[in-house]
Amino acid sequence: MQSKILHNRVDAIEINNRVDAEYYTKEFMSNEHVLQKLARENFEDLVDKAQKNCIADFTSNGGFEYLSTIKFSDLGQMPFLRTQNIGDNTIIRDDLIFVAKESEEKLKKSICKHGDLLVCRTGTLGLATTLPKELEPSNINQNITRFILNRSLIDPDYCAAFLNSRQGRLSFVREATGVIQKWINNEKLRKIKIVIPNLRAQTYIGDKVRWAERLRGRSRCLLDEAKILLNDLLNGKTNETQLVISNLEKGQTTNRQETQQTNKKWIRRVSETELDLRIDCQFYNPAAKAEIEKVQKFGSHPLSKFVVHKCSEPPIHTDHYAEEGIHIISPANFSDFTIDLTDTNKLNPNHINLFKDFLLQEGDLIFALVGDVGHACIVTQPVPIAITYRRTAHLKLQGINPFFVCAFLNDSAGDLQLKRMTTGVIQAQLRLEDSVEVLIPSFKPETQDWIGDRVKLSIQMREHSETLTNAAKLLVEALIEGKLNEDDLKAAQQGLEQDDTTCDRDILTRLSRKGIDHSNEPPLFPNLDDLYTALSQLEEAETTEAGVTNNGQAANVYTLHEQLAFPLASETASGSYPTTQEVLG
Repeated sequence: MQSKILHNRVDAIEINNRVDAEYYTKEFMSNEHVLQKLARENFEDLVDKAQKNCIADFTSNGGFEYLSTIKFSDLGQMPFLRTQNIGDNTIIRDDLIFVAKESEEKLKKSICKHGDLLVCRTGTLGLATTLPKELEPSNINQNITRFILNRSLIDPDYCAAFLNSRQGRLSFVREATGVIQKWINNEKLRKIKIVIPNLRAQTYIGDKVRWAERLRGRSRCLLDEAKILLNDLLNGKTNETQLVISNLEKGQTTNRQETQQTNKKWIRRVSETELDLRIDCQFYNPAAKAEIEKVQKFGSHPLSKFVVHKCSEPPIHTDHYAEEGIHIISPANFSDFTIDLTDTNKLNPNHINLFKDFLLQEGDLIFALVGDVGHACIVTQPVPIAITYRRTAHLKLQGINPFFVCAFLNDSAGDLQLKRMTTGVIQAQLRLEDSVEVLIPSFKPETQDWIGDRVKLSIQMREHSETLTNAAKLLVEALIEGKLNEDDLKAAQQGLEQDDTTCDRDILTRLSRKGIDHSNEPPLFPNLDDLYTALSQLEEAETTEAGVTNNGQAANVYTLHEQLAFPLASETASGSYPTTQEVLG
């Protein structure tokens, strides 16, 4: 047996002030040799030195005793970003906290504005993003560094894409220190070298990131519209004749936990006529009862009326798994409206015939039956071949808009119904047969489509944004590897500025999730026409909304037949499901 080489011979000329072996591993050294051939600049030489505090973090404002007086709140005007809020070229808005109004002035040296670059110094080292316009101003904790970059030298979104690329991340992690948790201080961070291509090539990559952020913003807006309208309908704040959505305030969402807390009562008398086969208190939760009564006002049907296929327990055994193969989707791989395929178990393709009933197809609805039950999401387009796992409800619906159902199950009215039917002491569990007895309001098909269309478009736009974010990183990697050159990117950018997508298409069609020119891999963009159409319609929607804002309109008012700036889900999938009347007779 050939022995494995555990050491890496390093030339004396390559040894600097670091003597730890990890710094000189083969992976780090190989990456450094590639990057050395490219034009690079230190981080500190790329900042806008005309700006005060152009490199700053939380501790730039003062010492420990001073900073210990800073107060925070769950609501406010200045978000306080922590490492868990920094994503891959995006801000993760879950679990945001805010700087209290009286403390804002104390943190003025670390204020972040639109376009500032934010970099994690611990946790996921080197994870980077720029601050979007709608979160300006924000502030940051001690584990994030803010850079105000000189935009005549570097595009901030390109810089974030470089740091998030494979080569950029390796370069960053190499400089980190620490045993249990690695981190990097600001002095070392200033010396990180950034690859600097032609500015127009940078803009081409940076624009992919900016389009992605705009798509995410539109996705959030559409989803908020759907959730708020559904909530308003159930609470009698509007009606199905004329759908009215009040202005969405910054950060406004439909919060299931708030609804549960608002309706929380410690004692409730249950009449004998209400008693079912269940005698546990949870089943008679007054908050759930209140939501059910709201639904029943519209007339209602159990979800089972619309289910044409359901499954939840695939007969998977240990010998069915493989390192690579078919995605297995469990509750850990999805949340409200979102399926994440980045970290799934895999099924050996040789066993697929055993699991045909569990294959995910467009329009299928899934939600969790264990733990935090619910969190419905729906397949908007053919996904890479995947099956659902145990304790995951997998439904095919007919006679009702499935995207409307998804929105309803994620609203407090649906979520509380699911939770009241759970059993279990250590961990909540829900039987598939019980889950489909959730009552669904009998809204008109037009109302269902109004809500469902926005949910579908929201999901599609979020998926486009994720693909564009991934594309930006892959373009950086291809440029570093020499599979693309700066002239390719410059030509594509120049074409786009003249509304010519030819060169852009030529580049994007070469991308797959594994990189560029992997002929055996499915393309990163299955249909580029869909992407260009979405971007064009996004601009149209933004222009329309800007006009409404300038006119000071107090509310968005829609008739049932008014068209979105985007193609309606009910139009693009015309005839994909029969009407409620056809199914129920």
